[in-house]
Amino acid sequence: MDSSVIATTAGLALLLAAGALVVMLRRADRLPLAAPNARSLHEVPVPRVGGLASWAGALPAIIVASTLAPLETLAWVPAWLLLVLVSLRDDMRSVSIAARLATHALAAIWFACWTLASSAVTPALLI
Repeated sequence: MDSSVIATTAGLALLLAAGALVVMLRRADRLPLAAPNARSLHEVPVPRVGGLASWAGALPAIIVASTLAPLETLAWVPAWLLLVLVSLRDDMRSVSIAARLATHALAAIWFACWTLASSAVTPALLI
């Protein structure tokens, strides 16, 4: 892969993640808060939806990676959206561990089935 593609992707990931973080910080008073507990590293309530910035930053890398080993959009978008939605729901209102695990398993199975069924995937790409 060309180093300019890597640099552009990293820059775009940084901008998207930072942009998402700025938007969330401007609306911090409307975000759900995580109350401190015995397992927390924080002592005051903090916003819970910081993962959205991570997802926004990951998106450019996911898109570039999917062009390297071409997969249909149906291979990764539904799985990605499912994980984003369950994560967001968990931040807004707790989602049980069983439901989160089932959602992650379903997303992984969906992606694996599409990947394995794709003619673009060869055993060498699976190693």
